[in-house]
Amino acid sequence: MKLKVYDMTNTAPKPKEKCLIRIVRSNGTFSMSAGVVKALELKDGDGMIVVQDETSEKDFYLMKSTTPESFKLRDKVGNNMLFNSSKLAGIVLDAVKIKMSSSFKVVTEPTNCSIDGVTVDLYPIITNNPIKAK
Repeated sequence: MKLKVYDMTNTAPKPKEKCLIRIVRSNGTFSMSAGVVKALELKDGDGMIVVQDETSEKDFYLMKSTTPESFKLRDKVGNNMLFNSSKLAGIVLDAVKIKMSSSFKVVTEPTNCSIDGVTVDLYPIITNNPIKAK
């Protein structure tokens, strides 16, 4: 038997900044909230890749990257960071059947996964509960 103990150290609510990503189809904007920027330690010029689970097409993940092919993040007013890709915005929003735009929660505890034999940290985008979908 393997037991997990729950007490005040692991169940007390901790105040957190909202960790959201806003995706807009019309201009391809992927805007990450200050909570995501802080949790993932993102800075201007960092690379970001979006990964889709081919076996569960509504499941998308953020992945930090240093490859030249990654989307380069840039600062935005209010400590948010963003990148643009109209094609990718369409892919994500089509998969979750949203016409124009939506915000989604981002899990800031990474999921370890192997891509082409390399272990990477993936940050799930919670697409099953869109926020302010239009």
